[in-house]
Amino acid sequence: MESTESTDSIAKQIIWFQHMHKVAGTSIVGLAKLNRVQLYKPNLNGNPQYRRQEPGATETWSEYQTTEIRYDRFSKSRLQSFIDICIDSGVQFIGSEWGFPKEPLADARIFYVTCLRDPWARFVSNFSYDQGEFPELYPDIMSWLASPKPQFGFTRNNYYTFILAGLNYQHKGPITEEHFKLALANLRKFQLVLMLEDTRCFQLLEAVLGWHFDQCQPRNATKKKLDVSWYRDQFYIDNIYDYRLYEEAKWLFKTRSISYRRIWRHEWHATLIKVKPPNQRQYACQLAHQLDKENKKEQAVRLHLFCLTRTNSAVLKRFDPQLVKLCKPCNEVEIINIKDASEYVIEILHHLSYLCYYTKYQVLGKHVCEILIRTTVPHPHRAHVEKTLKFY
Repeated sequence: MESTESTDSIAKQIIWFQHMHKVAGTSIVGLAKLNRVQLYKPNLNGNPQYRRQEPGATETWSEYQTTEIRYDRFSKSRLQSFIDICIDSGVQFIGSEWGFPKEPLADARIFYVTCLRDPWARFVSNFSYDQGEFPELYPDIMSWLASPKPQFGFTRNNYYTFILAGLNYQHKGPITEEHFKLALANLRKFQLVLMLEDTRCFQLLEAVLGWHFDQCQPRNATKKKLDVSWYRDQFYIDNIYDYRLYEEAKWLFKTRSISYRRIWRHEWHATLIKVKPPNQRQYACQLAHQLDKENKKEQAVRLHLFCLTRTNSAVLKRFDPQLVKLCKPCNEVEIINIKDASEYVIEILHHLSYLCYYTKYQVLGKHVCEILIRTTVPHPHRAHVEKTLKFY
C-alpha cells in the first residue's frame, strides 16, 4: 500500500470513523457534532450522502440503490479524489457504517478510528433494537436471521470480519481464513481502536482527538435487551473469526501507543472519572481554584496543566505555538474549529500567570505571562498580566 504523502508528520486533517452497527456509533457522531467538527453535508448519522444532481449528471442517487455515498466501494484513485475533495472543502469527519475498502488509503492526513464490543453483545443489541422497532416483522430471532439486511451485513455471521475485509452484499459465501487475515491487517492500520466495554472508552476518544467530552446518556441505545441466551453457544461457533478480531482489538486498545498509557497515569484522571461531573472542564477549573484557596498551589498548577493537555492543540496554537510546547497536549488530530474553548483556556492561563509565582513552577508562570501578553486572542487580563510579569 503506497502512501500518498511523503511524511507522517503532516497534521491529520480528517477523521475516518468506521461505524460498527450498534457499537456507540451514534454517540461518537454526536460527540463530533457537539465539538463542532465539520461533517460532510448532507449526511445521515455521519455517513456522507449524495447531493441532488442536475439532470444529466453522471452520478445519481440511484447509482448504488441508496442515497449514501458508498465510498468504501470506490476504486483506490476515486477514493483518493473523494478524500481530497472532502479535505479541500473543509470536511473533518466522515462516517462509514456500510463498509470498508479492501485496501484503505495510506494517506497521512487521515486518522482512522473505530469502536468494537463483544460480538455477542452487539448481536443481541442489534436484534433487540430491530425487534423493538419492527415487532411484527421480527417476532423472534429466527425470523430476524432469516430476513437479514443483505446490503449492510448487520445480521451476518462474523460481521466485523465481513466489514473490515472489504466485503459487500454481493458476497454470498462463507467467511474464510483469508478474509480474517485481511480484516486483521486492516484493523491494525487504525490509529485508534476503542473498546465499548472499557469505562475509559470515551475519555480516550476525548484525549486522542482533543475533543471536549461531557458525561451524557448514550444515544440510540437499545433500551430493552431480549433474552436469546439459548443461541449463544451456536453464535460463538459461527462467529469465531469475529472473536479472534475482538481479542486483537482489546490488545490494540491497551498497547497501541505509549502515549495512551501516559494519558491514564495522570493523578487527576481517576479523580475526574470517579466524580463524573456534567462538565469536566468547568469542574476542573473550580477544583483548581479550591486547591489554591487551601494553599495546595502546586496541585492546582498540575491540575491546570492536565486540563491543557486535554485541550486540542489547534486551540492552543490560536493563542501561541509556544503554548503547545509547554503543555504537550495528548491529541493526535488537529481540528481548527473545535468547540470554542477560548474562555476556558484564558481562565486557566490567567490563573497560572500568578499562581505559579508561589510554587516551583515560576519559569512556567513567566512563559504564561509572556504568552498572554503576546497573543492576538482578545482577553481582559492584559494589564494585570503585565504587572504580574514584573515580579518574575
